[in-house]
Order: sequence, then structure tokens, then C-alpha cells
Amino acid sequence: MVKAFTRKSPESLLSETRCSPAEKPPSKAQVEQSMKSLFDEPVQEDPDEYLDRMLAEETYKTHRTHLVFQVGEIDPGKDKDTVERLVKLTRQLRNKTLYRPVCLPGPNLEARIEHLVAAFPNFQRVTRSIIGVHAKLLARGIDHRMPPVLLLGPPGVGKTVYAEAAGELLSAPVLRLDFASENSPSGLAGSSTFWANSSPGRLFSILANGDNENPVANPVVFVDELDKAPKNSQYDITGPLLRLLEKASAQKFVDQSVPHITVDASCIRWIITSNDLESISEPLRSRLVVFNIQPPTPEQAKQIAQNIATKTVTSFGVDGFYAKLPDKILADCATMTPREARIRIEIAIGLAITEDLDCITPAIWESSALDEEPLQERRRTIGFI
Repeated sequence: MVKAFTRKSPESLLSETRCSPAEKPPSKAQVEQSMKSLFDEPVQEDPDEYLDRMLAEETYKTHRTHLVFQVGEIDPGKDKDTVERLVKLTRQLRNKTLYRPVCLPGPNLEARIEHLVAAFPNFQRVTRSIIGVHAKLLARGIDHRMPPVLLLGPPGVGKTVYAEAAGELLSAPVLRLDFASENSPSGLAGSSTFWANSSPGRLFSILANGDNENPVANPVVFVDELDKAPKNSQYDITGPLLRLLEKASAQKFVDQSVPHITVDASCIRWIITSNDLESISEPLRSRLVVFNIQPPTPEQAKQIAQNIATKTVTSFGVDGFYAKLPDKILADCATMTPREARIRIEIAIGLAITEDLDCITPAIWESSALDEEPLQERRRTIGFI
């Protein structure tokens, strides 16, 4: 005799598979409501945010994007000109979307990292442990925040040139801030709306507009000579830097000139240089990974000089110029700082090209020599009998 198969009702099926014996089985109405909720439309996001996201996806089709700007309400108590300025700026920002693409380091990364090591051998620790690792993680699609770096060393060892080269490796726009010439925090964090000529700082501008074009969420900000920042309690230009170097506070950065917009500046890559560590406050030091950059060894100096010559010839765009430096010139360069060698080599190559030569000759090298004694020092020896 074949047993008849009886189809279980939804209630009994649910009670056996989803409820413990101690629980009361759901009612039919509860089951229907539960099934209905599976097909309910998701809660709609804010229309403006939805449009921003869709526009970002359309604009940056081949890039990961990051929400950099969040727009709040403009204070209606501001004067008419200020409100008009803020409305215009907000409209321009929305036209580009509030998102920015995440800048990736580009192809042939391993070879380019090795080239950076070869060009700056006395910086190889920071290249391999910080810049290179960060670039490789980004290339693998991993969201990674590069720790802020402080390059500490005497003048002339190549800190500035290295920072610019690191920005090239990361394929990112570079914003340079010379703290020796800054006299207020407005250059970095904008000026207050209290002033009639209030304008956003350079940090807001590079995130909004890029380096004239192609704005990204993670530009490189290069702060030169942090130790030379003016020590003025009324206008402490390092104050905004304290907030920007910490991820949590950088995610909620507000430019004084645009107080209704919150900026996520946490993706910025910071490279900072200094000649002296004692002049930097302890709170700032604690936020930085410090690398002591030593002057290059004689062999490293020769390697740096040859890389400078090769790069200079390439930048001049001259065909047929022989960039290999003779041993005698390399030996001279080994006695110079990288800065001195770069200036001398660039002068020598320029002289050779104007003389229609295809290499730096000994005579050209001698002609490119810089004054060893400053002019003002020589003038002191001139007198009358």
C-alpha cells in the first residue's frame, strides 16, 4: 500500500525549520508580511546624494571613487555677498560631483619603484618601506592610508627633489607648501568668512579642482621646511596640520572659507621635510614617521649625479645628446651635495647644447663651475690704499 503524500502548509513548514519548540509558530498574516518584505523596495537615499553618486559613477567609470565633500546648510545669517559666493561655489562643486576618483600608481610599478631607489639611494628605506608598499597596496585594489612621512636631514641632501619624485611615482598631483614663507594658516585652511575677500585654502582647492585639472581624492601634499614655520601663537600655521595628519579628524576637515562643507581629507598622502627635529612640536612629531636622511656616500653621489644628467637630457627633449658622464665629472660630483650637483649638471648640459655639442666636455664642465666664494665676501677685500 502506497502512503499518500500530504503537502505541509507554510505555517507548519516554518514552525519546523525556523522556530525552536519553545517559540510560538508565526501566524499566517505574519508569514505573508515576512514574504512581502523580501520584495519591498529599499529605502531611497537623499535625492541629491543619489544624483552625486550616479554622476560620479558616470564621470569616473574606470576608477574607484571616494566621497570627499558633504554639503550642509548655508548659514542664512551671513551677508548677501557671502551667501552668493557660497551658493556659487557649491553649485560648481556639485557639477563635478562630491566624489573624487582614487588615484592609482599606474603601470610598471615595480620597475618605477626600483628606478626611484636607484635615483635616490640615500632614501631607499622610505621608498621601500612606505612609498613603495603604499603604491603596491593601492595597485592591488586595497584601500590604504599612507602614514605621514617626515624626511629629516641637512640642507642639500635632496629631500625636496625626492618628495617631488615620490609624487610622480604615485601618479598624483602634488601640492607644495613652503612653511618658511607662510605667515598664517589661511594658505592651508582658508580664511574666515568674516573677511570680505575670504577664499578657500589650497588644500580645499586641490581636492575640488586638482592641479588645474583632474582632481583626485588622494593627492600628495608636500610640506617643505616644517621647522621654519613662524612661531606665532596668534597665527599658528601648524594648527590645521595637527588635525589633518590624524585620520579621524581629517575625515571631518572644514575650510574656514566654506564652513557649510565637510571635507574628507583622510586619503591625502603627506610628505614633510625638516632640517631640525627639535623645532617641531611633540604633538606633530607623534603623528609622523620620521626618517633620518644621511648625505649620500661617494658612490651614491655618483649614481645620483648620473641619474640627474639622464633626467635633465630627457626633460630638454634633445635627440642624440650623450647623457653618460665621464668618470672625472662623476668624481667631482661626489664631493658636492645633490643640490649642488643638480645645478652644476643642468648648467653644463645647457651650455653644451647651446654650443652644438653632443656631450659635456671637460671645457664645458669647467665653464659651468659655480663661484666658490660668495660675491659679498669678495667685495669685503676691495679697498683703497
